[in-house]
Amino acid sequence: MSCISAAGRKDIDETVYPDLNDYFDDLATTWRDAIRAFYDAGCRYLQLDDTVWAYLCSDDQRRQIRERGDDADELARIYARVLNKALEGKPDDLTIGLHVCRGNFRSTWISEGGYEPVAEVLFGTVNVDAFFLEYDNDRSGDFAPLRFIRPGKQQVVLGLITTKNGELENPEGIKARLEEAAKYVAKEQICLSPAVRLCLYRRGQQPERNPAVGQSPSGHADRQRSLVKPHPQRCIIKVQRCAILRRYLYIPRSPSRNSATSILASFLLLLR
Repeated sequence: MSCISAAGRKDIDETVYPDLNDYFDDLATTWRDAIRAFYDAGCRYLQLDDTVWAYLCSDDQRRQIRERGDDADELARIYARVLNKALEGKPDDLTIGLHVCRGNFRSTWISEGGYEPVAEVLFGTVNVDAFFLEYDNDRSGDFAPLRFIRPGKQQVVLGLITTKNGELENPEGIKARLEEAAKYVAKEQICLSPAVRLCLYRRGQQPERNPAVGQSPSGHADRQRSLVKPHPQRCIIKVQRCAILRRYLYIPRSPSRNSATSILASFLLLLR
């Protein structure tokens, strides 16, 4: 489920929302209604795709935010408040993950920069069950921001397996990166997944040539071993991703004004 990107004063029509607090309250209410609709339809695992956090990691995007008269740090606190309000009353048997990435459409991206500028607010205050984080290249920064993941409360799913090219990762290299991440967050809270989606776009993407499916280059015969111990009450499923051999993918166990609700209207109609 894609979230509606929150915004600042310049992006919101003042004739509709003279007070921005009303806009953000309606946005949270809309998300909460959509989450409830999915739950009532039988959904027990929901992943929110909220790329606005990636914008706030970018020095260039933060500069643009300042130039338009907004404060990036204050916007982060507002966005966290919106998400938490949307999650109020979440049923105990509904698991919600939050996915943050910088884009991978036709080999382009929308931002770059590590998670440090938003880490304390995002990881330390947003009440989701798991964070799915892009971590397969230098644009994502280091693991130090993971120190704000709350002990024992949340899973952090590290997107170390790239979907941006066809080169197979060295398992020892992945293990080393997981050990590095474990310096900042407990191993029991760390999981592993592809970075963005499960396959490349068929048209327009510019990856390196993929090895043929079924071939295992030297040194990758143990590709199917799980590199991270799953939470005992979670599950592991195997997925076939493009020309990449089978990987283990972690999957957790399973706003009222028209201007704020129109984007999610189709979801709600489908679920009634």
